[in-house]
Amino acid sequence: MEKINLSPDWVFSPQPMYIIGTKNEDGSPNFCIITWLGFSYDNGPCMMMTVGGTKLTQKNILREKKFSANMITEDNLWLADYFGNTNGENGQKNEIPYGYEWGKKVDVPIINECHWSYECEVSRVIELNGAHLYLAAIKNIQIDKQFENMKLMKFEEDVDIDVYTKDSFLTIVLGKEYYENNISGAIVLLQTMRKYNVKKFIFSSSATVYGTPEIVPLTENCKTGGTTNPYGTTKLFIESYNTFKGKENKEYFDFENYFNIIGLETKYGEDVYTPDLLKKEEK
Repeated sequence: MEKINLSPDWVFSPQPMYIIGTKNEDGSPNFCIITWLGFSYDNGPCMMMTVGGTKLTQKNILREKKFSANMITEDNLWLADYFGNTNGENGQKNEIPYGYEWGKKVDVPIINECHWSYECEVSRVIELNGAHLYLAAIKNIQIDKQFENMKLMKFEEDVDIDVYTKDSFLTIVLGKEYYENNISGAIVLLQTMRKYNVKKFIFSSSATVYGTPEIVPLTENCKTGGTTNPYGTTKLFIESYNTFKGKENKEYFDFENYFNIIGLETKYGEDVYTPDLLKKEEK
């Protein structure tokens, strides 16, 4: 086989997403989404986790030296979306209903809605450039009782685990599937809306529609086009199609061009920029 070289990047690195639970200074729970997490061994099973920036989760782990890792699956993705798009520095994340309990072996918050949770104690901290890498001993694993008698090695066959991956490489490999799913699916949806006289549509698009950014951070006034992968191209096509058809049929469309749907990252200014739609809702 003939091989080619790629520049170092986070390409094709699919990994499960976890809700990380920590204890705040006042004893209340805090949760956020982390994807840079793997497993290792150091006198027993361990987790390796990298946390960047100065987020509240980082402060809590450095102080308490412990955390929980709650696996995100299809049925609790709604909760992960909430935790990933709220900032713990602004107060406890309790604007939507969910349940939690404190760990059985480690004093960390465990999400009731998650089927599989790890209770971890940090044994080593390695300071990186703008981030910290934690090696943590797994002290206890809590699983949904319905999986008590299953073969643990086949857990992924019984639970729909949600995986995060950087799209710039994966969508090129799966380009055909993206076109078929995103474009064809959107057109069918819009046709169904018109059939039942639905006139308003909020589209979860992507910042990839801007192609190579003209400024950083991006704003909603930046020019779209020049997309660099099939994912962004399909999103831009749907925006263009909706704009054209919307004027023709007197329909209202709102496009949300997210940059980091997993959560806020202070160093890029994401915690100070509010999309126009949210400003409208706040009014």
